[in-house]
Amino acid sequence: MPSLDLRAAFDRLDRDMAGAAAAARRLLLRKRPGSRGEAPGVLGARLDELEEGLLARYGRDFADPNWHGPTSFQRIIWQDAKALEALAKAGAFDALMRRRERGTETPLAPRLTLSGAVFEGLARNRPSYLVSACPNWRLRPPFGTLGRLDDMAVGPNAQHEPFLVSETRLEATRRAGHAAMAFLAETQSPDVSEADSAFRTALGAAPSWKLVEALSHLCTRTAAGRLMDGSNNPSVTLHRMNGQCLEVMSHFDDLLRAFDGDPVRVLGLGLVSHALDAKHLIAVFAEGLSGGETHYRLVTGDGAISAVRALLADTATDRLGGEAGALMRARLQQCLDLLWQDRTHIGLSGAALLSALEGSAE
Repeated sequence: MPSLDLRAAFDRLDRDMAGAAAAARRLLLRKRPGSRGEAPGVLGARLDELEEGLLARYGRDFADPNWHGPTSFQRIIWQDAKALEALAKAGAFDALMRRRERGTETPLAPRLTLSGAVFEGLARNRPSYLVSACPNWRLRPPFGTLGRLDDMAVGPNAQHEPFLVSETRLEATRRAGHAAMAFLAETQSPDVSEADSAFRTALGAAPSWKLVEALSHLCTRTAAGRLMDGSNNPSVTLHRMNGQCLEVMSHFDDLLRAFDGDPVRVLGLGLVSHALDAKHLIAVFAEGLSGGETHYRLVTGDGAISAVRALLADTATDRLGGEAGALMRARLQQCLDLLWQDRTHIGLSGAALLSALEGSAE
């Protein structure tokens, strides 16, 4: 049986759902409470049941928003098999929006609802990132002392099985994504601006080395500091996000050895995925890799930043391997997508972003 080509699968998913982010943003901005009727009874009951199940499975995680953050919550929902099955049903997205507009959803946590996680997940994230980046589980790897963790200290429970992307998981995401696109096409214009289309075409076509080069050029401390200003979460500042990444990466080589040199399994750990999520990567590009802080709290040597450099170098040169390279590429693409979405706020021009992907960084 041929192995799964993750890069091709991620590219296909992103192409099939092109326009979802822009349409979801318009949907969240333009819809008004009470503008639609109640969700049909059967569909509403299914969503009620789904919410109950999500609270049973992830209630402890939903109660820890400063650790997870909104994007991790969105990945939890978009990676849950029962949620994907429910969302793929005919009429599910329409019912979800009706419940949102009427305020009849059961909150999963303060400021977190099922519709928010679903639609904001589409609005803010590339589908390949939603399906491939493990949520920020507050779990320990099943071995090792991890003695340099302080800001990223985890609890006593272990994550015994790394998160892996399977064909089954991808197919479930494709079905839910198809249903999402059908709903968005009925309610919102799927069109994207010429500039947005040009950027996303360049982002999808860029090789991994170009993504690394572009981020090295674009992730200035000013831009990253504006993206991570701590206004919604005191831990989301440039200094702390860079440091959190360094704490975990100081143990990366040990974890790699413990998993028999398999970076796919290491990237499937919630702790590692958290440290290498899009904002943490932007922070380490802007700070640790740009002549700023390479030590943090209990991290006093150069092992952490060396591990970051080695991982990015292996990604850029395709030495990381097919699956791990695809996983890292999806994360780097998400970094650039965030810079694009927030370009006005962080002081980057669309032309500079596009030039960094299409030409040589100047």
